[in-house]
Amino acid sequence: MCQIETRKRFPSMELIEKIAEALQIKPHLFFLDDSDEGMAQIPPLVNADGIPDSVKDELIKRLNVAIAKVVKKIG
Repeated sequence: MCQIETRKRFPSMELIEKIAEALQIKPHLFFLDDSDEGMAQIPPLVNADGIPDSVKDELIKRLNVAIAKVVKKIG
């Protein structure tokens, strides 16, 4: 995942689809950034306002575990 995030490697479409499935989002959302037209109409996945940092940390931890499982499964 780190190599993908730092743009040293690019994931296959299969991997993109599996990660998107694990995150329950559409794969094309990985290719949008804030400057893309239409982003304003896409609601945020989670409104984190008011969520305690400890809960956010736990969510990130669980998300990382879920992504690692998907990557391991297809890798």
